[in-house]
Amino acid sequence: MPTNAGRSCVVSLSLALCLAGSAACSSGQTNAPVAPPQQGTLTVDWSIDGTNDAAACAHASIATIELILTNTNGDPAGTFDQPCTAFTMSIGIVDGAYTATATPKDQYGVARAQPVPVEVFTIQRSDELRVPIEISSASLE
Repeated sequence: MPTNAGRSCVVSLSLALCLAGSAACSSGQTNAPVAPPQQGTLTVDWSIDGTNDAAACAHASIATIELILTNTNGDPAGTFDQPCTAFTMSIGIVDGAYTATATPKDQYGVARAQPVPVEVFTIQRSDELRVPIEISSASLE
């Protein structure tokens, strides 16, 4: 009469042979390379009261610009931050239609103004889209 230990060994041996057999079978197969998704670039340029002077960021107490990217289905596509003094942010994104908001934030991450909306745009293949944003110090909270 077989014991449980004997059954366990048979199952383990069978499992090992199956795994070894599948490894041997798969080692002769070649997988075709998968092309990465097409990607374009969104560049957001901002100014404060028409200037790209780092002193304007300090005067307005803006440490960073936060860009929230959303596809047109409403699904989040990413959140990106850049120091205010850079006055530009470039993001590689896959093909699709998107909208975005840019929010100036202080050193603690608190919004200094209402988000600035970016109209719906489409990125295809190697598109490079530049979007200018103007932040008015009159709109700062």
